[in-house]
Amino acid sequence: EAWLRARARELRLPLAAAAEVLYHTPARRDLQDVLTCIRHGVSLVRAGRRIRANAEHGLKAPAAFGALYRDDPAAVARTVEIAARCRFSLDAIRYRYPSERLPDGATASGWLRRLAEEGARRRFGGRVPASVQAQIVRELDLIDELDYCGYFLTMWEIVEFCRRNGILCQGRGSAANSAVCYCLGITAVDPARVDLLFERFLSRERAEPPDIDLDIMHERREEVIQFVYEKYGRDRAAMVANVVRYRSRSAVREVGKALGLPETAVDRLARLSSHDAVDGDAVRQALDGGGPAAGHLVRLVREIRSFPRHLSIHPGGFLLGHEPVCDLVPIENAAMAGRTVIQWDKEDLEDLGLFKVDLLGLGALTQLDLSFALLKRHYGRKLSMASIPEGDAATYDMICRGDTVGVFQIESRAQMAMLPRLRPRNYYDLVIEVSIVRPGPISGGMVHPYLRRRNGEEVPAYPHPCLEPVLKKTLGVPLFQEQVSHAASFAIIVYATSWLRRHYPDVFTCALLNAQPMGFYAPATLVDDARRRGVDVRPVDVTRSDWCCTLEPAGGAPAPAGRGRTGAAKPGSPRWNPASHRAGRGARRGHPLAALREQLRARRLPDARTVSSMRNGRKTRYAGLVICRQRPGTAGGVVFMTLEDETGFVNLVVWSRVFDAHALVARTAPFLGVTGTIQRAGDIVNLVADTLRRPRIDRGPNAVGSRDFH
Repeated sequence: EAWLRARARELRLPLAAAAEVLYHTPARRDLQDVLTCIRHGVSLVRAGRRIRANAEHGLKAPAAFGALYRDDPAAVARTVEIAARCRFSLDAIRYRYPSERLPDGATASGWLRRLAEEGARRRFGGRVPASVQAQIVRELDLIDELDYCGYFLTMWEIVEFCRRNGILCQGRGSAANSAVCYCLGITAVDPARVDLLFERFLSRERAEPPDIDLDIMHERREEVIQFVYEKYGRDRAAMVANVVRYRSRSAVREVGKALGLPETAVDRLARLSSHDAVDGDAVRQALDGGGPAAGHLVRLVREIRSFPRHLSIHPGGFLLGHEPVCDLVPIENAAMAGRTVIQWDKEDLEDLGLFKVDLLGLGALTQLDLSFALLKRHYGRKLSMASIPEGDAATYDMICRGDTVGVFQIESRAQMAMLPRLRPRNYYDLVIEVSIVRPGPISGGMVHPYLRRRNGEEVPAYPHPCLEPVLKKTLGVPLFQEQVSHAASFAIIVYATSWLRRHYPDVFTCALLNAQPMGFYAPATLVDDARRRGVDVRPVDVTRSDWCCTLEPAGGAPAPAGRGRTGAAKPGSPRWNPASHRAGRGARRGHPLAALREQLRARRLPDARTVSSMRNGRKTRYAGLVICRQRPGTAGGVVFMTLEDETGFVNLVVWSRVFDAHALVARTAPFLGVTGTIQRAGDIVNLVADTLRRPRIDRGPNAVGSRDFH
């Protein structure tokens, strides 16, 4: 401080009083120390001068601050003056969407109208229905009035780039409500087909910018991102940030390391912790009683939860500006080459009314693109999303059975349970299926009334007669429009992937494995499911396997380039490349439990196929590989697991009291033994767990099972 005062006198510069503020109250000092250790990757005992020596780095009250610098009141006065001059408000930001480069003499409004009219003629074969034409005119008038023409032209240009370069893409979100978006090719959903409200997408009263999510096949999304950077330049285009925050497990790991706790104990504790809670008893168990360290860890972890951890790039959000975006928001170079990222997240931009263009990667589109290529090469059949046969009864039969492993959007445990109850038979049924299995409709009590009304058990009712036109298609149940907007686009992909799974399981599985990582299941589970559906899966052959999974003719010889087989040929067989690891255990010969089946049978442990045929209320035991664990926030603490063996799946329901009593096994065991009760409702079969065990596996005569699992 004396040095600073001397330099200020030499240079004749005025001084301002300041303090290093690291926390708002001294009670947060230990939290600050731990965060500093985490940032530097050291423990507290090795932190040295990286942490401060005392707790005098909090915010001070005006009187205390003045007393600290009582020997220089002029410096305090200058600090007050500087603070008074800091009057910037975010309201001062003035944003303009970038103007498009248009053909000579064209205005943005006129060019958009021309493109929409040309697109309408293509969509409707030259005969645009009068109602659609009126809707297009109404939408274009509002888009022009709200000065959003540039935004729509940008989305059209991006879609055109994808089309020219063979990049599969599809718009979704509330854009599905717009006839203009349909005519421009931005979305594949005809709004007249689903009868959604355009005002949910764009309205004069809401004064919100339009929201269009463009899903792009994930393997080629980077090409589209770089197209946007090239078009607008790095100065006028930047990607939106995503603030990654601490959750319980990451907080436990990093705080535990900072406190210098044993690595094995920290790892065990992290596995015992749920995503959104820290159990004090689990902490003491993991730390062998713990002592003061256990309480200290629990307190710090609870304080650090939800803290920002690091900045990452939003999955695809772009901010585009007429002026350099650095004049509007703080930006930085991303870790990935060729990208610039904004230091704010998407909620910040939306609060300020800044336009965000969303270019999102979707693995299902990559899978479809690969599937169409395989169909053309190996079956000589040229298909696209638009030309897949509609209304296929066999496909809907498969969906109604819940036989949907690997199918986009309807492969989760909750969707599989809903499908036999809702029994979708057409496109709009799929829209409802995708949109109804969501936290909003479930917690809002909308699911059961809809099912009862659909099954004729309850008469549809409307809150007011004026709402009947809006709610008639959902039988009076007010499903969230936002969910139905996304589901309308997703349902097209749901049907396409379902049709492929039903009619070309070899193509479906091969493309799905090559599109990994994506979806709900591990590659090994997908391979085993394909085997159960009759697909011949060949093991790895270092002399013949390719980089990606491929199909080969039924005879085994590689298919000649450019020559396919005849829609009467026997399905081919995916074969795997050992270097890509995309097939998981598919490269092995059979399911891991198949080799243990005789020993499991000797222990009177049934396989999954047998469990699925058991009567309601029967007590049974089962052992299988755990392929997923789910604890939905809407399930009241119930945990759902899916177990697997070589014959299929067993759906496990674990009540919270059972889960808590067997927490370590339930959270960590890859091979699980369970005793419980069969719960059957029609085709839906669950095993409700009473006890959970980790079966012992060895090479002796008692290869599977333990004394407490009989």
